[in-house]
Amino acid sequence: MMADVAREYRNHADHEEAGLCLATALHNDASRPACEAAAAMVAGGSRSPGTGKRGELETLWMRLCERP
Repeated sequence: MMADVAREYRNHADHEEAGLCLATALHNDASRPACEAAAAMVAGGSRSPGTGKRGELETLWMRLCERP
């Protein structure tokens, strides 16, 4: 559910809130939707939250999500 909320924030260009939602989602349950949403945000680069938040999100994603 948090991944869906984060996606809505991203759709409305509120990348800071999207990053916070995804970080919360990953901390609570690194489910496939949360991991996919985090991967999309990390890959988004400049559209992602500020450098510190993006780095935190990327670290969580790398630690908690299984990547191909």
